[in-house]
Amino acid sequence: MSSKTEEEIKFISIKKCKKIGEGMFSEVFDLANKTIVKVMSKQTPFDDIVYEYEISKKAHEIGIPCPKTYGIVQTELGYGIIYEKIEGVTLNKYLKKHPKMYEIYAEKYAKMLRKINDIRVEKTEFESIKQIYFSRIKKFAKYGLTQEQVDFLKQIINLVPEENCLLHGDPRLTNVMITTEGKLVFIDLDNLSYGNPLFDVCTIYYTLFVMAKRHWFFVEIANGIGYKKSLEFWQIFMISYFGTNHPETLEFIEKICEILARLREITYLNKPKPKFGVLVDSYIQLVKEKFFENKEETIELLLILKENKQ
Repeated sequence: MSSKTEEEIKFISIKKCKKIGEGMFSEVFDLANKTIVKVMSKQTPFDDIVYEYEISKKAHEIGIPCPKTYGIVQTELGYGIIYEKIEGVTLNKYLKKHPKMYEIYAEKYAKMLRKINDIRVEKTEFESIKQIYFSRIKKFAKYGLTQEQVDFLKQIINLVPEENCLLHGDPRLTNVMITTEGKLVFIDLDNLSYGNPLFDVCTIYYTLFVMAKRHWFFVEIANGIGYKKSLEFWQIFMISYFGTNHPETLEFIEKICEILARLREITYLNKPKPKFGVLVDSYIQLVKEKFFENKEETIELLLILKENKQ
């Protein structure tokens, strides 16, 4: 971790800078010399900003295709991180304009993520993805989870075979950019961690499959392509990533991804959402009911996964 302190951070003005992007907890502004600044919300702890800076810098150093990281600055809107500007668009926006290209980029996307996940790292270098999930449970368990449900979530996490593979942590289509040269580049690396690659794959399954089935009206925003193509994208991705088209193997992988995708959904979404309120609360209640209704089957599948790994 860096020894940077808030007093050491220099100030830059972004009053005349064009805003080119916005997330739930950040805004992105165009700077000079082919750089951008990602300005965090004022609610973001300074230590979290330093952590993202350090982890993004390390990601580039070990060979992950991602923007270079230059430093932390202070702006009129709060602290931010200066990154190399990538000329291109996110994968979901590209697919919206070029829907016929989804097969090509499903394979490219799978191969790039597999290459990242094949990197073995020292466990002291990155945070464990399991610990990230445990932290989310601890932080958000008070919002409607019983102790029995919390214990079950922890049991599921512990049953996933431990590995020291490098993980992006949130490899959605919105977190991958296509450069003007057609190369894929990862962005938003603040969840970089280590663990079982299935934690990365389940995120893709969630956005392409679970979300596609449940929220067809939202699919084009999240994936750039419609319901049917999202499901096809997932099938191509899965075959390419795992290097098999064996029906029984793929069916088992999907069942495991279903479990982990819903685990991610509960631990990620089970928190107050002031903008959406009751709508999200009702949705989360449905997710919980679905997730906790087949405990025995869930445990059985994960035990099979663990046995196959040994």
